[in-house]
Amino acid sequence: MSEQEASNRSEAEQRSVEEAARSIRLGTFFMVAVMWLAFSFAVWFALRTMIVFPVIRMADWLLTAWMPELFQAAAQSYQQVKLSLYASTHGIGGLPDSQFLVDISFDALKFCYGLPIYVGLTAATALWSDRYWPKIVLGLVILPITQVFALVGNALKVAGFELSAAASTGLVDAGVAPAVAQQVAAKAGQDAISILSQHWMSLELIGVWSQFGTLIVPVLAPVALWIALNGTFLRALQGSALAEQEPAPGQDGPTQSPPPSSP
Repeated sequence: MSEQEASNRSEAEQRSVEEAARSIRLGTFFMVAVMWLAFSFAVWFALRTMIVFPVIRMADWLLTAWMPELFQAAAQSYQQVKLSLYASTHGIGGLPDSQFLVDISFDALKFCYGLPIYVGLTAATALWSDRYWPKIVLGLVILPITQVFALVGNALKVAGFELSAAASTGLVDAGVAPAVAQQVAAKAGQDAISILSQHWMSLELIGVWSQFGTLIVPVLAPVALWIALNGTFLRALQGSALAEQEPAPGQDGPTQSPPPSSP
């Protein structure tokens, strides 16, 4: 296909999208989007174990390759991710090993709800726009990367802020005296913070990363991607909405007064 033919085809598709968008009302699109979002979230929750599978696997590879001295593994249990972190005993008497593993679990699905948002919004445009399947596939490729970003940020938060308490609880459950457990856990927490610092991860930076990844990225990423891929449709839809707001002549809008009659 020549460049001229490709350009003509692109212009024809753009005109088709614009004409289709102008033929609908904003309220109609809103109702269709709500229905698709509800359906997408239902499917997303039903497939939650499969949804988090690639995200947890990528996070496991990244964490263990980046900080192998701190992260032993990130395993999956249904929609939960179980972090296994190394904690040092510092040679304190009465403990047989120089280090032990601390397991901390949290829900990985809470970082992945941007996927049904994007799929629902994209599917809602399918009634008036062609070629939506490639856009959905593109979202399935891009959005897991943002979800890995959010999950890794939460894993770093766990290592920096929660390792000490989890280590103390685990040692007490294993039969270690509470005083010794607290001493070992405190030093293990300090070791974890030191390792994070060696990799340029301060607690302040981790806190910002975690909050941004939990509260902003899951919503911002799918909406921004949808807007970027549906700019033509949205501009036409906006024009349709503005046209609806313009009053028809002789109804609610201003009318021209008849000229005064001559004497």
